[in-house]
Amino acid sequence: MMTFLLAFMGVAKADVVEIGSGTTTNSYVPTYEFYNYSLTQQIYTAAEIGTAGTINSIAFYTGNSATRTFTVYMVHTNKTAFSGGTDWVVPTAADQVFSGSVTYTNAGWTTITLDTPFEYNGTDNLCLIVDDNTGGYESSISKYVFEPGGNCAISIYSDYTNYDPLASTSYSGTAVTVKNQLHLDITPNGGGGQGGFEDKLHVKYENAEGEEIIDSLNLGVRPAGYWMEPFQFTMYSEGPTYTVNVLDFTPSDGMFTVEGEELPFQVAPNADVDLVMGTNENAPAGLIERQFVAITEGDRAAHIWPVVVVLYAPEVPDVWELPCEEATTFPFVEVPATAHNTELHNDYTLPFPEIPEGYDAVYKLVFANDVMLNASVTSGENGKVALYRDGFEGEGGPMATNYYVGPQVGGGSGAAGYEAMIGDETTTTSSTYFPFHSLWNYSLAENLFLASELTEAGVTTAPMTSLSWYVLSTSCTTPQNNINIWMANVSDEALTSTSHTTAGMTLVYSGSEVLPVAGQWNEFVFNAGNFAWDGHSNILILCQRQNGSYQGSISWQTHNPGFAGMCYAYTDNAPGYDATTQTYSMYTSTTNRPNIIMKGGNRRDVAGLTSPSRHESGAGHPGARINPNAPAFTPSHNGIQAMLRGSNAY
Repeated sequence: MMTFLLAFMGVAKADVVEIGSGTTTNSYVPTYEFYNYSLTQQIYTAAEIGTAGTINSIAFYTGNSATRTFTVYMVHTNKTAFSGGTDWVVPTAADQVFSGSVTYTNAGWTTITLDTPFEYNGTDNLCLIVDDNTGGYESSISKYVFEPGGNCAISIYSDYTNYDPLASTSYSGTAVTVKNQLHLDITPNGGGGQGGFEDKLHVKYENAEGEEIIDSLNLGVRPAGYWMEPFQFTMYSEGPTYTVNVLDFTPSDGMFTVEGEELPFQVAPNADVDLVMGTNENAPAGLIERQFVAITEGDRAAHIWPVVVVLYAPEVPDVWELPCEEATTFPFVEVPATAHNTELHNDYTLPFPEIPEGYDAVYKLVFANDVMLNASVTSGENGKVALYRDGFEGEGGPMATNYYVGPQVGGGSGAAGYEAMIGDETTTTSSTYFPFHSLWNYSLAENLFLASELTEAGVTTAPMTSLSWYVLSTSCTTPQNNINIWMANVSDEALTSTSHTTAGMTLVYSGSEVLPVAGQWNEFVFNAGNFAWDGHSNILILCQRQNGSYQGSISWQTHNPGFAGMCYAYTDNAPGYDATTQTYSMYTSTTNRPNIIMKGGNRRDVAGLTSPSRHESGAGHPGARINPNAPAFTPSHNGIQAMLRGSNAY
């Protein structure tokens, strides 16, 4: 099947791209025939066009017959909308693609074949400029339009002024929220290699040395037939938006698998898609080479990249499935490479990413009674130790970021993972204040969640990995900068008109270039620190936005908590807010608090988290000894101490 498909890929043909749909009509774009002269500009996005290529003609749906004289320009632009009636795109004479007489089709598509085909790059948006310089008027004619959101067009018309498109900034027009449904006859030139065109769909990953590798996939050296690290890579576009219909391998023998996105999916510029590749558990040892294939629609192309992996037969104690089981008497000290005469591999990732990874050894420890364990690496450099439960108790295994936190004093073993939502997901009520208020230069906001709410929603004491908020609508088109989120376990039962400082709080997220998307949950994955609910306190979340400029407004979906669960402040005055040392006067709300999703526990895509799984010594030579005087679990990059429950294997 794959061979058959490849045989027909890559032949560049002209496609008709249809933008917009429906039966809504408007008379003002692309020209207003009721006046002698008119000038319009319309923005069509790269996502709407969907491919790079040569635009040969354009077509509008017109309701009646008429003959007009047009000059048409096309310009690449980074504008996504017009800020008002004077925010024109200024073309040059070189941007002219058509000039002449156009006769409308009666109740049909009117096609304008360009004098100079336009080479569209597939990355920028397209500004379509139509100058009607007929010099006479007739009845206005309706044209099919659609409303994508925002000011997508500007229109101006007159009986006396023949507008100069090259000097458009001297005119004050009207911003319009509709634009023409458009047919583009375009010959794609971003196809994938099979037709001789430059391929602008790429894959990339970062190797162990931190180098970015593009357009080849080397999975490295991996243990054959046992649990392996999922190989994570990214698919991205440097040109058009691609719709991927098929992912496969040649030969398609099941050696490799790929997952992470449900087909079909889109790969748009500046919107990378993360994928995961795995290998067949029954694969033989040795060098294995294949080709990874993505088939896309529109450009009718097969995009092909080489894939290679070296599999080896694992030996005790190199992988969890083959642990060294000699750790039955204590104190236990061993140099694994000497004792077992085996080659160790760097297969696992352990906590403390600032310490380089090294070679790994695995030991299985079985305890019949409660003990205090002290495990450390005493030989070699940059030693790391992590403790895991036998069987992983959920998602886990080598490279999973679910390191065991150990039983808490007075508590049980590691808590289960969760994804908990608090709020009414059917509500249409909204607030612009939390997590941040983008309509002002600076904002500060707090939310409070009671222990009873957390318990009911299913939050556990497992380390939290992310927070998500739902955006109902937004007019904010510019990424936000300097967003910081802190969390704390607190005894407060309601928020007041005075803010908290971040002293004693945990900074969990710090980021810039944040642009919330309407109609979906917007997730803030923790990247600055770890936080876990203590199981009995309330949780305070504080978000500080030090953007330094204001943008459009963002409406976050809210619910009524029945108490003062939100407080906020905002200002245009520099320097904004310094929540690390100061308190501020806040507004409070007893009826609105944003809906939220809290995630915690076993999260493979978040580094530095802890939760039950296995015992491993890495980056050196491990040793282990019983220490009845050791404190309850204290993490360290060169060792751990943990209280362990009897009748368990680790």
